[in-house]
Amino acid sequence: MRRILLAISFTLVSVSLLAQQSADPAEILRRAALFGQFTSLEVNLTMEIHEARGTKDRGLVAYVQRDGEDAQALVQIVSPAFLNSMKFLSATAGEETSQWLATSRGVRRVATNSRNDQLFDSDFTVEDFSDYEPDDFDLSLTGSQTINGSVCYVLEAIPLDVQTDYAKRVMYVDKSTGLLVLADFLNDSGEVVRKFELLDSMDLDGVAFPKVAKMTTISAGTFTILTVDDAQVGHDIPDRVFNRGNL
Repeated sequence: MRRILLAISFTLVSVSLLAQQSADPAEILRRAALFGQFTSLEVNLTMEIHEARGTKDRGLVAYVQRDGEDAQALVQIVSPAFLNSMKFLSATAGEETSQWLATSRGVRRVATNSRNDQLFDSDFTVEDFSDYEPDDFDLSLTGSQTINGSVCYVLEAIPLDVQTDYAKRVMYVDKSTGLLVLADFLNDSGEVVRKFELLDSMDLDGVAFPKVAKMTTISAGTFTILTVDDAQVGHDIPDRVFNRGNL
Protein backbone atom coordinates (compact mmCIF):
# COMPACT_ATOMS: atom_id res chain seq x y z
CA MET A 1 0.00 0.00 0.00
CA ARG A 2 2.84 2.38 0.88
CA ARG A 3 4.47 1.73 -2.51
CA ILE A 4 1.15 2.47 -4.26
CA LEU A 5 0.71 5.75 -2.37
CA LEU A 6 4.30 6.75 -3.15
CA ALA A 7 3.77 5.91 -6.84
CA ILE A 8 0.57 7.97 -6.96
CA SER A 9 2.29 10.87 -5.22
CA PHE A 10 5.23 10.71 -7.62
CA THR A 11 2.87 10.61 -10.61
CA LEU A 12 0.92 13.66 -9.42
CA VAL A 13 4.11 15.62 -8.85
CA SER A 14 5.44 14.62 -12.28
CA VAL A 15 2.19 15.64 -14.01
CA SER A 16 2.24 18.96 -12.16
CA LEU A 17 5.83 19.67 -13.18
CA LEU A 18 5.13 18.64 -16.78
CA ALA A 19 2.14 21.01 -16.95
CA GLN A 20 4.24 23.82 -15.54
CA GLN A 21 7.00 23.18 -18.09
CA SER A 22 4.56 23.00 -21.03
CA ALA A 23 2.91 26.33 -20.14
CA ASP A 24 4.16 29.16 -22.34
CA PRO A 25 5.03 32.27 -20.26
CA ALA A 26 4.73 34.52 -23.33
CA GLU A 27 1.21 33.30 -24.12
CA ILE A 28 0.17 33.60 -20.46
CA LEU A 29 1.39 37.21 -20.47
CA ARG A 30 -0.46 38.06 -23.70
CA ARG A 31 -3.76 36.63 -22.43
CA ALA A 32 -3.45 38.62 -19.19
CA ALA A 33 -3.78 41.99 -20.95
CA LEU A 34 -6.59 44.14 -19.55
CA PHE A 35 -8.64 44.16 -22.78
CA GLY A 36 -7.93 40.53 -23.67
CA GLN A 37 -7.32 39.44 -27.25
CA PHE A 38 -10.60 40.26 -29.02
CA THR A 39 -10.24 41.32 -32.65
CA SER A 40 -12.84 44.06 -32.15
CA LEU A 41 -13.93 45.53 -28.84
CA GLU A 42 -15.89 48.55 -27.59
CA VAL A 43 -16.07 49.13 -23.84
CA ASN A 44 -17.75 51.75 -21.69
CA LEU A 45 -16.09 52.13 -18.30
CA THR A 46 -16.29 54.10 -15.09
CA MET A 47 -13.00 55.20 -13.51
CA GLU A 48 -13.06 56.19 -9.84
CA ILE A 49 -9.85 57.90 -8.68
CA HIS A 50 -9.54 57.87 -4.88
CA GLU A 51 -7.05 60.22 -3.26
CA ALA A 52 -6.66 62.21 -0.04
CA ARG A 53 -8.64 65.16 -1.41
CA GLY A 54 -11.61 62.99 -2.37
CA THR A 55 -12.88 60.93 -5.28
CA LYS A 56 -12.96 61.86 -8.97
CA ASP A 57 -15.27 59.99 -11.34
CA ARG A 58 -14.53 59.62 -15.04
CA GLY A 59 -16.63 58.02 -17.76
CA LEU A 60 -14.47 56.35 -20.42
CA VAL A 61 -14.93 54.65 -23.75
CA ALA A 62 -12.33 52.31 -25.21
CA TYR A 63 -12.07 50.93 -28.74
CA VAL A 64 -9.76 48.10 -29.75
CA GLN A 65 -9.22 46.65 -33.23
CA ARG A 66 -6.78 43.86 -34.10
CA ASP A 67 -5.72 42.32 -37.40
CA GLY A 68 -2.97 39.74 -37.04
CA GLU A 69 0.09 41.49 -35.59
CA ASP A 70 -1.44 44.94 -36.15
CA ALA A 71 -3.54 46.55 -33.43
CA GLN A 72 -5.13 49.90 -32.67
CA ALA A 73 -6.63 51.18 -29.43
CA LEU A 74 -8.23 54.43 -28.34
CA VAL A 75 -9.27 55.29 -24.78
CA GLN A 76 -11.12 58.57 -24.25
CA ILE A 77 -12.80 60.39 -21.37
CA VAL A 78 -16.44 61.09 -22.26
CA SER A 79 -17.57 62.54 -18.93
CA PRO A 80 -17.35 65.03 -17.44
CA ALA A 81 -17.61 66.76 -20.81
CA PHE A 82 -14.93 69.35 -20.10
CA LEU A 83 -12.35 66.53 -19.98
CA ASN A 84 -13.30 64.85 -23.27
CA SER A 85 -10.13 66.13 -24.93
CA MET A 86 -8.16 63.63 -22.82
CA LYS A 87 -7.34 60.59 -24.94
CA PHE A 88 -4.84 57.74 -25.26
CA LEU A 89 -4.10 56.33 -28.70
CA SER A 90 -1.95 53.28 -29.42
CA ALA A 91 -1.10 51.90 -32.86
CA THR A 92 0.92 48.74 -33.51
CA ALA A 93 2.12 47.70 -36.96
CA GLY A 94 4.15 44.52 -36.77
CA GLU A 95 6.84 45.05 -34.15
CA GLU A 96 6.50 48.85 -34.05
CA THR A 97 4.18 50.53 -31.55
CA SER A 98 3.44 54.25 -31.39
CA GLN A 99 1.42 55.85 -28.59
CA TRP A 100 0.08 59.35 -27.89
CA LEU A 101 -1.52 61.08 -24.94
CA ALA A 102 -3.85 64.03 -25.49
CA THR A 103 -4.51 66.39 -22.57
CA SER A 104 -5.77 69.94 -22.11
CA ARG A 105 -2.16 71.03 -22.70
CA GLY A 106 -1.96 69.39 -26.10
CA VAL A 107 -0.87 66.11 -27.68
CA ARG A 108 2.44 64.43 -26.98
CA ARG A 109 3.95 61.19 -28.13
CA VAL A 110 4.77 58.63 -25.46
CA ALA A 111 8.45 57.68 -25.56
CA THR A 112 8.94 54.25 -27.12
CA ASN A 113 10.73 52.83 -24.08
CA SER A 114 8.54 54.53 -21.45
CA ARG A 115 5.83 52.76 -19.46
CA ASN A 116 5.54 55.26 -16.58
CA ASP A 117 2.95 57.71 -17.90
CA GLN A 118 -0.17 57.86 -15.74
CA LEU A 119 -3.45 57.52 -17.60
CA PHE A 120 -5.82 60.43 -16.94
CA ASP A 121 -4.20 61.15 -13.53
CA SER A 122 -5.21 57.71 -12.25
CA ASP A 123 -3.17 54.93 -10.67
CA PHE A 124 -3.19 53.06 -14.00
CA THR A 125 -0.43 53.70 -16.53
CA VAL A 126 -0.39 53.51 -20.32
CA GLU A 127 1.26 50.09 -19.97
CA ASP A 128 -1.73 48.78 -18.01
CA PHE A 129 -4.04 49.73 -20.89
CA SER A 130 -1.76 48.27 -23.58
CA ASP A 131 -1.12 44.80 -24.94
CA TYR A 132 1.78 43.08 -23.21
CA GLU A 133 4.78 42.45 -25.46
CA PRO A 134 6.70 39.39 -24.16
CA ASP A 135 9.97 40.57 -25.75
CA ASP A 136 9.92 43.55 -23.36
CA PHE A 137 10.37 41.26 -20.36
CA ASP A 138 12.50 38.50 -18.91
CA LEU A 139 9.71 36.01 -18.11
CA SER A 140 9.72 33.04 -15.77
CA LEU A 141 7.05 30.79 -14.29
CA THR A 142 7.80 30.21 -10.62
CA GLY A 143 4.92 27.95 -9.58
CA SER A 144 1.21 27.98 -8.83
CA GLN A 145 -0.85 29.63 -6.12
CA THR A 146 -4.53 29.86 -5.25
CA ILE A 147 -5.77 33.48 -5.08
CA ASN A 148 -9.37 34.09 -3.97
CA GLY A 149 -10.31 30.59 -5.06
CA SER A 150 -8.57 30.79 -8.46
CA VAL A 151 -5.67 28.47 -9.20
CA CYS A 152 -3.10 30.75 -10.79
CA TYR A 153 0.19 30.63 -12.60
CA VAL A 154 2.80 32.74 -10.81
CA LEU A 155 4.58 34.67 -13.54
CA GLU A 156 7.55 36.96 -12.87
CA ALA A 157 8.20 39.70 -15.44
CA ILE A 158 11.36 41.78 -15.30
CA PRO A 159 11.37 44.77 -17.71
CA LEU A 160 14.10 44.85 -20.36
CA ASP A 161 15.29 48.19 -21.77
CA VAL A 162 12.06 50.00 -20.87
CA GLN A 163 11.37 52.69 -18.28
CA THR A 164 8.90 51.54 -15.63
CA ASP A 165 8.01 52.50 -12.07
CA TYR A 166 8.95 48.99 -10.94
CA ALA A 167 11.88 46.57 -11.17
CA LYS A 168 9.85 43.36 -11.24
CA ARG A 169 6.22 42.43 -11.58
CA VAL A 170 4.81 39.26 -10.03
CA MET A 171 1.59 38.30 -11.80
CA TYR A 172 -0.99 35.76 -10.72
CA VAL A 173 -2.88 34.58 -13.79
CA ASP A 174 -5.94 32.33 -13.56
CA LYS A 175 -5.11 29.01 -15.23
CA SER A 176 -8.66 28.39 -16.43
CA THR A 177 -9.62 31.87 -17.68
CA GLY A 178 -6.29 33.56 -18.45
CA LEU A 179 -7.37 36.61 -16.44
CA LEU A 180 -4.89 38.56 -14.36
CA VAL A 181 -6.15 38.11 -10.80
CA LEU A 182 -3.40 39.89 -8.87
CA ALA A 183 -0.13 41.65 -9.65
CA ASP A 184 2.53 43.07 -7.36
CA PHE A 185 4.87 45.71 -8.78
CA LEU A 186 8.15 45.64 -6.84
CA ASN A 187 11.02 48.14 -6.71
CA ASP A 188 14.73 47.33 -6.56
CA SER A 189 14.47 46.73 -2.81
CA GLY A 190 11.71 44.16 -3.25
CA GLU A 191 9.03 46.47 -1.83
CA VAL A 192 5.57 46.51 -3.44
CA VAL A 193 5.02 49.98 -4.93
CA ARG A 194 1.81 49.26 -6.85
CA LYS A 195 -0.78 46.50 -6.70
CA PHE A 196 -3.39 45.33 -9.21
CA GLU A 197 -6.43 43.38 -8.03
CA LEU A 198 -9.25 41.84 -10.06
CA LEU A 199 -12.38 42.36 -7.96
CA ASP A 200 -14.95 40.86 -10.34
CA SER A 201 -15.18 39.28 -13.79
CA MET A 202 -17.89 38.78 -16.40
CA ASP A 203 -18.70 36.70 -19.45
CA LEU A 204 -18.17 38.50 -22.76
CA ASP A 205 -19.11 36.53 -25.85
CA GLY A 206 -18.31 33.28 -24.02
CA VAL A 207 -14.93 34.52 -22.78
CA ALA A 208 -13.99 35.60 -19.24
CA PHE A 209 -13.38 39.35 -19.10
CA PRO A 210 -12.49 41.78 -16.28
CA LYS A 211 -15.53 43.50 -14.76
CA VAL A 212 -14.03 45.45 -11.84
CA ALA A 213 -10.32 46.06 -11.31
CA LYS A 214 -8.40 48.06 -8.72
CA MET A 215 -4.94 49.60 -8.96
CA THR A 216 -3.29 50.90 -5.79
CA THR A 217 -0.21 53.11 -5.53
CA ILE A 218 1.19 52.14 -2.15
CA SER A 219 3.52 55.09 -1.57
CA ALA A 220 0.91 57.71 -2.51
CA GLY A 221 -1.92 56.05 -0.60
CA THR A 222 -4.18 56.34 -3.65
CA PHE A 223 -6.17 53.82 -5.65
CA THR A 224 -8.30 53.70 -8.78
CA ILE A 225 -11.25 51.40 -9.46
CA LEU A 226 -12.14 50.60 -13.06
CA THR A 227 -15.59 49.17 -13.77
CA VAL A 228 -16.91 47.87 -17.09
CA ASP A 229 -20.43 49.22 -17.60
CA ASP A 230 -20.98 47.75 -21.06
CA ALA A 231 -18.92 45.89 -23.65
CA GLN A 232 -19.47 44.73 -27.22
CA VAL A 233 -17.34 42.59 -29.49
CA GLY A 234 -17.35 41.80 -33.19
CA HIS A 235 -18.48 45.22 -34.45
CA ASP A 236 -16.64 47.01 -37.22
CA ILE A 237 -14.95 50.11 -35.82
CA PRO A 238 -14.36 52.87 -38.41
CA ASP A 239 -10.70 53.63 -39.10
CA ARG A 240 -11.35 57.31 -38.37
CA VAL A 241 -11.74 56.43 -34.67
CA PHE A 242 -8.00 55.70 -34.57
CA ASN A 243 -6.97 58.66 -36.72
CA ARG A 244 -4.04 60.49 -35.16
CA GLY A 245 -5.43 63.75 -36.49
CA ASN A 246 -8.52 63.47 -34.28
CA LEU A 247 -6.55 63.74 -31.06
